[in-house]
Amino acid sequence: MNILIIDDELISRKKLLEILKPLGDCTEISESTEALPAFEKAIRTNHGYNFVALDIRMPDPDGMVILEKMREMEKKMCVLSNKKATIFMVTSITDKQKVLEALKKGANDYIMKPFTAEQLMDRLKLHKLI
Repeated sequence: MNILIIDDELISRKKLLEILKPLGDCTEISESTEALPAFEKAIRTNHGYNFVALDIRMPDPDGMVILEKMREMEKKMCVLSNKKATIFMVTSITDKQKVLEALKKGANDYIMKPFTAEQLMDRLKLHKLI
């Protein structure tokens, strides 16, 4: 599995990396401005990401903007529906409206911080990624 972790918070990034590394190749990004170029390059080189863990609250652009742009990019680049990335929003935001907004914009699921490895694995199984 090709995995992209986008989170400006070091501890969250490292926790996700520790959990996800046994499942495949992981790329971690701390700067939101690096996320879209990395996502586009992966599609262009036929190594699109199977799974993306994306923090909602990041410096400009925030995770919601990145999510929208990723989905637009997949559409523009004619990525087949079965090849599109499964995107989980990773958030400490308890605002249900924000979570619903993310799902409407194309997120497949979300994980609330703090989370356990078991919770993340259960969600990955639910989406048939493992």
